Amino acid sequence: MPIANPSPAAAAASAARSPVHEVLSLTIGDAAYGIDVGCVQEIRAWERPTRLTHAPACVLGVINLRGAIVPIVDPRPLLGGTGPAAATSRPPTPVVVMLGIGRRTLGLAVDAVSDVLPLTEPAAAAGPPTGAPVRALAPLGERLLPLLDGEALLVALDASAVPPVSTASHQRVGGSSRI
Repeated sequence: MPIANPSPAAAAASAARSPVHEVLSLTIGDAAYGIDVGCVQEIRAWERPTRLTHAPACVLGVINLRGAIVPIVDPRPLLGGTGPAAATSRPPTPVVVMLGIGRRTLGLAVDAVSDVLPLTEPAAAAGPPTGAPVRALAPLGERLLPLLDGEALLVALDASAVPPVSTASHQRVGGSSRI
């Protein structure tokens, strides 16, 4: 008899009931956040990235990580705040958390990395979408820890890198429309 694969909803419900889920606790500005340890590849000391012209303000630059070119991102603008994104001559943050999300690698510049925390209670949904890459709020004693969503960080980063196309930018060249 073949074994049926669970539906995505059943798999998500099963994962939500798992007894322990671990997150890396980190500090960005004055706020504490968590991110799933499953997407954390490594934690590195700050090194000055190579700045890219025309990069979004949240991209501090890129580094060469064992032959791979990896963007280093200041998450403050993606989380709705402001920060020292343009200051690459001095370390705006002492730590870079390297995230592996799908087939992409991303360096997240944070102020501090605290602990790996076990979450035994299921995380609550983050509520109405705010545009911020926060997927849920995890209960930690008397406080709630916002959990960052690595894929949503990539979506926010990609969205900040692509300027909107307006219909006014279309030009008529030689009888045809060109963008």
